[in-house]
Amino acid sequence: MKKFLYLLLLLPLGFLASCDDGNDVPDVDINVTFDNVVKEDGILYVVQDKGFAVRSVTCEGIGANALISSVTYYWDYVGGLFSFVAPFTQVFDTSATPVGNHILRLNMEVLQEGKSLGFAIVEYKVKVVASEEDIPGDSNTPGTEDLKTSGVTLR
Repeated sequence: MKKFLYLLLLLPLGFLASCDDGNDVPDVDINVTFDNVVKEDGILYVVQDKGFAVRSVTCEGIGANALISSVTYYWDYVGGLFSFVAPFTQVFDTSATPVGNHILRLNMEVLQEGKSLGFAIVEYKVKVVASEEDIPGDSNTPGTEDLKTSGVTLR
């Protein structure tokens, strides 16, 4: 009976040995490749009748290998188009989208060796215009844009 009491007294020490704050989230840079857009002053310009596409979403682990397990797309905070197959391609038809400012949001689950599961959110300002002439800047011909987001805060 004494041995049993001694073991009960040692039990709380076992819980102290495995404490972890759980804040060891992945450290990554997010890369997104767009098709049929023009980037000017931090805004992605899209011609209304042509639409655009996200061709790939990848991440580069800082310090260890990392990958994205799924991406959920939101257009103006609505929708929830889900992709769990790399390269997470998504085509957006903007023919019925009103001309003006919009938000494209990507919610991602990020995995990295030796880290806890992380959740990243990246948002892009998108402006839908009626024609290519409405795109500001020198080059108003839509094409491919590779955007790298460094210092993404993961939760």
